[in-house]
Amino acid sequence: MNILIPNATGPTNLGDHTMLEVLLDLIESTKGKKKLMIHTKNPELYERKYARIIAPSIYHYVALSKINLIVRTLRMIKILMYSQIVKNRSRPFISKRSDTAVKIMNDYIQADVIIFAGGGYLRSQKGMRQSLNLLLQLVPFIVAKSVKRKIIVAPNSFGPFAYHWQLKLTAKVLNDCDVVAVREEKSYTLMKSYGVKNLHLLNDLALLVKKTKPTNKKNKIIGFTIRNWLRSRVEQDKLEFSYAHALTRLSKRTGVTIQPIIQVASPDFPFEDDKEAVRRVYNRLRDGHVPVSVPIKLKSVKHAANVYGCLDLLLGMRMHSNILAATQGVPFVAVSYEHKTHGITKQIGMEKYCISCEKIDGDVLYKLLMVVYRNRKRLRDQLITNVASIRSIGINEWQSLLSKTN
Repeated sequence: MNILIPNATGPTNLGDHTMLEVLLDLIESTKGKKKLMIHTKNPELYERKYARIIAPSIYHYVALSKINLIVRTLRMIKILMYSQIVKNRSRPFISKRSDTAVKIMNDYIQADVIIFAGGGYLRSQKGMRQSLNLLLQLVPFIVAKSVKRKIIVAPNSFGPFAYHWQLKLTAKVLNDCDVVAVREEKSYTLMKSYGVKNLHLLNDLALLVKKTKPTNKKNKIIGFTIRNWLRSRVEQDKLEFSYAHALTRLSKRTGVTIQPIIQVASPDFPFEDDKEAVRRVYNRLRDGHVPVSVPIKLKSVKHAANVYGCLDLLLGMRMHSNILAATQGVPFVAVSYEHKTHGITKQIGMEKYCISCEKIDGDVLYKLLMVVYRNRKRLRDQLITNVASIRSIGINEWQSLLSKTN
């Protein structure tokens, strides 16, 4: 059986990469011979161990190559034209020259099953560029439909959308999929209200990460993740000040050491890169004479599980930092920037410890951290129990789902 994952992002975003690794493990655990093909934005960063074929995705081919707007537009038109041609075609295209578009289309044609990666990429903000980005995210779904293969969408969040037409178009495209997995209730309700069929409310795949063995350590450690999210520099500064203020008070009250964590390092996409925001909070803490370790840049899923597993508590803005901490039984305070974080903290029984980044205040954040710190042993036991149940159920659900594709 040939399986194509047409929209992997890249290992620089550890949250997305965690979901992909878990998905690959689930595919591998099902019976039968499988040939795996991965299309990604960063084909040069993936090791061959992940799949037999690792190639540029449609997104990479159209948007990320160093070409001008006219060429990008022509490439988009070319892909859409090919998608119309393949509607009545079962054999691969033959091209005498090296044509990336032909190679991409041939992988779709040769796939028996097309599985879209989990995440939160079907969303948009205001502006032409954001609208074009959403349209480009939807093109692989249109191509997948044209080749008439079984289509599975791994657990996703949908929205927010800036315009009503974006939501309607997304729902229309998703309605052509055989399975649409949704990872939290708000997205599920939204898509259901727009008539999307074959919806399945499943957990984020990162919740299926195994618990590692605990590491002996001498000091109490509080970790934090933060991202450069707020458009206003004033609001972002307030967020970072609130982090530093709350962590400083917590450290002076309890004697804990602070561990900054860089979960996403993506220099090509500054808005996605955590390094500068982490560095600014780190400098504030150091200037306040707080015991703070040098920031750790996460290198892999295994490394992340070990790092989060060593913590006593996490202050996490990166949603998957909270999820990975939960898989290791580490309690957290989640700083949400979209509805997905609220939804997933509710699933694992931690919704009381979730605060919006727009409403954050240093004193309020400190009090919330103290509540979690004082109750960390009880919350740890609660998380271990809840996540173990989620993992057991999730593995069974996915094995059942994937076995039907053979």
